Amino acid sequence: MDNNTWMGPKMSGSRISVPTWINIMKRVLDSRSDWKMKFDVPNNVVFRNISKEDGLLLDGGEDMLEDVPFVKGTEPGARSGSVAGPSNHKSEVTESSDDGEDYEITTPATPGNAPASSMLPRM
Repeated sequence: MDNNTWMGPKMSGSRISVPTWINIMKRVLDSRSDWKMKFDVPNNVVFRNISKEDGLLLDGGEDMLEDVPFVKGTEPGARSGSVAGPSNHKSEVTESSDDGEDYEITTPATPGNAPASSMLPRM
């Protein structure tokens, strides 16, 4: 029951209950193989291991998200930590404003190259 009592700084019902719910559901789903969904992956979907930090490809490690689905052609093309590779953002400068200042606007280059961390739920 929601009685609107204060639970602490930056606390909400979802912040407290979601980790517990995830642990319960993992245990339930691991014990019930008959509940697993089986379906054919479309031909235009590929799976890649990517870095949680920057959304680029990884070969392994603790900072990895495994088997992340991408529409073919939108998956990151560079390895995490490499100097060359796709940029996550493009920049363009607008005309000078009335006060003579130039302002830089940064926008995502493509949805497929957005950092994975920007797509993850915050806990």
